Amino acid sequence: MKYLLTIIFALVSSDAFAAKFEETRHVKRVFTESNNIAGFYTVEGLPQCVYGIMYIDLSTDTGRALFSIVLTAKSLNWEIRRMDYYLTNETYGTRCNITTIHAE
Repeated sequence: MKYLLTIIFALVSSDAFAAKFEETRHVKRVFTESNNIAGFYTVEGLPQCVYGIMYIDLSTDTGRALFSIVLTAKSLNWEIRRMDYYLTNETYGTRCNITTIHAE
């Protein structure tokens, strides 16, 4: 029973920090910063994210691949159909960190 409660708590806790957008979005502005961080704004806005920014970690191969898709979506005016992300609490607000992107 204790094991079952631990699994249920872990699933509920992790779900609270993961989210996704399934509405269509368009990339408005892309940027990079020091410390292997990049991000982008969307035309439609990202109200759940501090400053309306979706951040990307460029220190990993996955992050660089995500950034490549974002740059392609921006230059070809593709629609972003889905974005999965997780939230981190920073001193300046709740930061959105992308983990998955679907564009066409």
